[in-house]
Amino acid sequence: MLQSRPITNLPPQPIEVVWEPTPPAKILARRQIVENIPDPCSPLFDELYLTEGLETKAKGVKRKSLMAGGGPLFVTLNGYAYQRFDFPAVVDIQKEIDKAITGEAKEEYIARVEQKWEDMIEKMKKSDPKMEQHDLDLFLSELSAEESKEFNEWAKTADIKDLAHVMTMPESKHPTYAAFNKTQVNEKQIKEWKEKAMPELLATVEQWQKLDYKTALDEELLRGISELAIAGGQYWTSNASHTFGVAKSTDDQLQTFLRENLPDHNFTSGHFLSGFKSKTLEANEHMYKIAKQIQANKALYELVVTTPPKQIMDVLQNHPDSGPVVKSIEEYLKIYGHLGYSLDFVEALPIEDPSGLFTSLKTMVTAKDYKPQKHEIDAKGKREQAMRKVEQLLDGLQYWQFRYRKWFTHRFYPIREEIMFYLTSGWPVLRLLALELGQRLLDVGTISNPDDVFFLNTEELTKAINARKENNAVQEYKQLTGERRELREARKRLHPPGTIPEEASNNPGVSFKETQVRNDPNSDIMKGIPVSPGTVTSPASLINSPAEFDQMQPDSILVCSMTNPAWTPLFAHASGLVTDMGGILGHGSIVAREYGIPAVVGTGNITQRVKHAQKITVDGDAGTVALIQDEVNG
Repeated sequence: MLQSRPITNLPPQPIEVVWEPTPPAKILARRQIVENIPDPCSPLFDELYLTEGLETKAKGVKRKSLMAGGGPLFVTLNGYAYQRFDFPAVVDIQKEIDKAITGEAKEEYIARVEQKWEDMIEKMKKSDPKMEQHDLDLFLSELSAEESKEFNEWAKTADIKDLAHVMTMPESKHPTYAAFNKTQVNEKQIKEWKEKAMPELLATVEQWQKLDYKTALDEELLRGISELAIAGGQYWTSNASHTFGVAKSTDDQLQTFLRENLPDHNFTSGHFLSGFKSKTLEANEHMYKIAKQIQANKALYELVVTTPPKQIMDVLQNHPDSGPVVKSIEEYLKIYGHLGYSLDFVEALPIEDPSGLFTSLKTMVTAKDYKPQKHEIDAKGKREQAMRKVEQLLDGLQYWQFRYRKWFTHRFYPIREEIMFYLTSGWPVLRLLALELGQRLLDVGTISNPDDVFFLNTEELTKAINARKENNAVQEYKQLTGERRELREARKRLHPPGTIPEEASNNPGVSFKETQVRNDPNSDIMKGIPVSPGTVTSPASLINSPAEFDQMQPDSILVCSMTNPAWTPLFAHASGLVTDMGGILGHGSIVAREYGIPAVVGTGNITQRVKHAQKITVDGDAGTVALIQDEVNG
């Protein structure tokens, strides 16, 4: 008897692929929302979220394509999600670069393009005297009486013409100052998110939560899956991505100011951006309270320490002393259980499978001297030390420009975590509907597992639903979903390039947006983006997926492709962080700052270069990672 797919514990075999964009796409980059999708996309997510949802600017309204040649902004290549950079101006630049035959000709052309680029950016940085004065007055109103006196005395002596403009828009050729540079503009953007984008998403989620999914028609289930997926994409496209951009731009403006005015001191915005309350850190504090509850009961302590993570919840629920602990865990999952390990809804959520959470909880329970406050103390110490150094290095105009930029960034920085908290709020309901539909298709013989539904597109699901009305199966779907599942697993072994084609990194319209550094494969010093200060040498915990959370060793350096809120518990026991991709406002960057641990992100391929338990040195000031050879324990 032939099986639809072989049952084997062997890993999928490597596959050969070509990393060439499919027309009309020409230039691709792993950035923006893609930073939250580390693995190959499932077919249903690809269709409903990437292609449909992210192209929806309002309910039932598609956005007009901005790409040369048309088509969506986000696509997949070999299963991996990419953002297209086929904006007409960027494509025209690339055509000219490609025409230049010699390296010297290319360099000359790139230099000319960069000058044009700078001129264009300068035009975008329009002066608005009224808004700039408003912002300066707002900044001054929040200074202490002593600081106000100091500023006024300096301003009187300096006698700078158009002081509000000079203070709020420092002289720079960097494009980061071209957007989100006024408080009123930024606050309007955030207000629209709070009053429109977020409530609309939550309203859609609430609507489908009310559905009795057990008695609903198959067609209703599919409609709910589609509407929730599209609503999630619309949330990002219609507003959240731009509101996220407010936090990212203001952070980058501070980073740019430090690099341009203190180039020899390795300051990053991360030196000054900690001490913010967020739902991510609230989750860690909540888990710490659960750990303390368990530590207080000897029987529960021994049970949690000795039980495998996947069995902890079942074992706790059957223990007579565990009532308060189980209640606390359920409360935790109700608030944070939607924060998945990937944006792709093919992956089970913590609310369904909390084993990743329990892996970290076990470590927290056994580390009886662990206190979350230590992270705050470490981060505060680094922040205050950096502030003292800056006060010694800057004076006059530069000092007050720095103070303004720091104030401006602090005003908008926290919105990032708020936005991302709601990104997957529809996924628990979506998965509930999808798995119910999957069970029905399994019962009729169309698929082999309930979650095979994620490996079919809506047209195929509609065909399966119609067949089920006649109590028939679509027999070929068992093999089809099996093959697609295996292909996705095989593709996970690939390492997608950060930018395609590689030469596009020479294009100034692409390079300033890249989230991965291209490193020399023969060098043991890797470069990345420095996001959290400090230096640490320690063994690496190479974690490729939530299934490997139990491999995280206390006081080791977390090395992974990227992180999102579901990874936060690992930070409680990490001494540093290094990732393949990410930027200054990625999840890992923010949490590393709050935990006071050195971090370098966007190294491109650290997960390919380092071995589990190999010693490495992370320099979160210089943005380097040193691989120490012959230092693998076990």
